[in-house]
Amino acid sequence: MESSSKSDINTYFGRCRCCLEQGYMKNLWSEYYYEGSCEIYGEMIMETFTITWEPEEDMKYYICESCVIRLRDAYYFKKEVVASEKLLSEGFDGKYYESNF
Repeated sequence: MESSSKSDINTYFGRCRCCLEQGYMKNLWSEYYYEGSCEIYGEMIMETFTITWEPEEDMKYYICESCVIRLRDAYYFKKEVVASEKLLSEGFDGKYYESNF
């Protein structure tokens, strides 16, 4: 069962693949936009947690809003850690730093 809101965000009734809660979910493999950036939650999970998750056509892959918020935080935290490690390996001395996140 699919329903659309005025903001064109598709939600589906199902079970979250992350926390197993049941309710209205977003599809893990659809594009969603947050603050001007495109997010595909399945790809974010694979990149953040090094989980190989290949979607199968007949399977339902959903994520709840609570897990989206947690995933987004983890995703950007990982990016910050990787960027910091790169700066440190390049000899960053701490005099001036402006985050680009």
